[in-house]
Amino acid sequence: MRLVLVACFLSFLSSRSIAMDEPKKEPEPTTVRVLDVKVAGTAPGRFGDPTVITSPDELAKSVKDEAAVAAVGKSVDFKSEKVVYFAWMGSGQDKVTFAGDAKIDAEQTFTYAPGRTRDFRPHHKLFALPKDAKFKVVVP
Repeated sequence: MRLVLVACFLSFLSSRSIAMDEPKKEPEPTTVRVLDVKVAGTAPGRFGDPTVITSPDELAKSVKDEAAVAAVGKSVDFKSEKVVYFAWMGSGQDKVTFAGDAKIDAEQTFTYAPGRTRDFRPHHKLFALPKDAKFKVVVP
């Protein structure tokens, strides 16, 4: 009886170790990634169309903060991605959000929501998209 129990226990352990060694499937990447990079400095006037950045040279020209340029350069592969850069001055509660299907061929929608406070602050928001992704900006 003990031999049967030991054999069952060992077969259970060996099946668990095989299952644990299988590589896990990583979730499919979403079309849009928020780049959590703080950009120092001021921004141009009101909210408007974003700057589309497709190379490291364009990134250096568009973003004046060297630390932010280095951080974005490390997290974005410009061979397969582009960066959408929003920069504006406005209420401290201003927000830019995105919505869209996770499929690469789906159009992404960025929505600007103005804040209600009267403080005037610079805003810098960066998003990474696949190079061929389409997007639109909605301002209510």
